[in-house]
Amino acid sequence: MFSRVIFILRCRLSLNCNADQFGSRFIQQKLETVTTEEKDMVFNEIMPQAYSLMTDVFGKYVVQKFFEHGSATQIRELAEQLTGHVLTPSLQMYGCWIIQKRICQNLKHVQLTRNKI
Repeated sequence: MFSRVIFILRCRLSLNCNADQFGSRFIQQKLETVTTEEKDMVFNEIMPQAYSLMTDVFGKYVVQKFFEHGSATQIRELAEQLTGHVLTPSLQMYGCWIIQKRICQNLKHVQLTRNKI
């Protein structure tokens, strides 16, 4: 069953199947329950295209799920994709959601850190 996730990712990334709403939803749902190893496999598939997925109508949801359910390393690597490139996705219809999500997560982290002090 997990090979379906990799197939869908490869389809979306390699064959440019941008209208695959089902594939995006399938991947989002699986990211909440897959093993760490499986999540790493999916992450390795999306990383080469992470920046373009951030501005894709369905790809942005997969990236957002990684910001929510990814490891600290995966979240940092995705965030590094935005370094020096925040303005363009901020002005783009779908990319702005990624920027907003990332800012909100950073603010929550700062608040939690302050509360511990």
